[in-house]
Amino acid sequence: METIRAFQSLASPFWDGVVLWLTNLGSERAYIVFLIIAYVGVSSKFGQRLAVVLLGSFYLNQQIKMFFATPRPFELEPEIARSEEAIVTAIGPGFPSGHAQAGASFWFLAALYTRRAWFWALALLLILALGLSRIYLGVHFPIDVYGGYLIGLLLALTAFWVFKELEHFSTPPAWLVIFLTLLVLLILQYAFPTADSSLLLGALAGFIIGPRLIKHHLSKQVWKRVLLTIIAVVLGFGVLTASSLFLPESIKRDPLCGFLRYLVISLVITWFIPYLGRISGLAEQEA
Repeated sequence: METIRAFQSLASPFWDGVVLWLTNLGSERAYIVFLIIAYVGVSSKFGQRLAVVLLGSFYLNQQIKMFFATPRPFELEPEIARSEEAIVTAIGPGFPSGHAQAGASFWFLAALYTRRAWFWALALLLILALGLSRIYLGVHFPIDVYGGYLIGLLLALTAFWVFKELEHFSTPPAWLVIFLTLLVLLILQYAFPTADSSLLLGALAGFIIGPRLIKHHLSKQVWKRVLLTIIAVVLGFGVLTASSLFLPESIKRDPLCGFLRYLVISLVITWFIPYLGRISGLAEQEA
C-alpha cells in the first residue's frame, strides 16, 4: 500500500483523467483498433501474429488470475481506488495485471518485428505507462504489475522464436488448420472456461482461420490502406455493437454461441475486409 500511496501523493483530478486515459489504452476496444490497424493497414502476417499472442496472453492471464485469486488493493482498502471509473477497469483477481501482461506481450512483440528505434521507445513507454497507471489508480499492487510484465515479456520472446521456427516448415492444408483450430479452441472453451473465454478464443479462431481462407495483399497506395482500415474499424465495431444490442442474453452467455459470435466478428476483419478490398480495388489482387 505504501508504494500506491507514494504514487497517489501527486494525485489530482487532472492526473486522474490523464492516467485513466492511459489505462484505457489497454482496454478491449483499444486493442481491437490496434489489431485492425496492424492486420488491415500494415501487414496481415504481422497483425495475425500480434492477435494470436495478445488473445492468448489475455486468456492465459485469466487462467493465472483464477489460480492465484489474490485481492486487489481497493478490495482491502476501498479508499485507495482513485475513482469508480478506475474500479470498472478492474475485473477479477489481482495477480498478474492483465494490462501489464497484455501490454508487454503486444508492444514488445510489435517492437521486435518493427525494429525501429522510435517504435522501441514508444513501445517501452506504453508498457511502462500501462503498468504504472494500474498502481496509481489503486487497482493493482506493484507485484501484480511486475508479474504481468515478466509473463508478457516471456510470451513475446517465446512467440517470436516459435513464429521464426515455423517459417522453416511447409504450410499445412487449410482444412487441417481450420479443423485443428476449432477443435483445440473449443476444447479449451469447455474444459477451461474463463469470464471472457468466448470472446478471446472465438476471436483467436477467426485470426487463425481467416488468413487461410483469403490472403490480404495491401495496396501500394497509402490512401487506400488508410481508407480500408477505417472501413474495417467502423464495420468491426458496427457488427460488435449490433450483436450486443440484438442477440438475446441467453445466446451471448452460451459457450458455443458466444464463441461463434466472436469468431464471426473476427472473420469480418480477417476474411470479409480483405475480400471487400479486392473487389473495391482498395487492396491488391492475389498474385
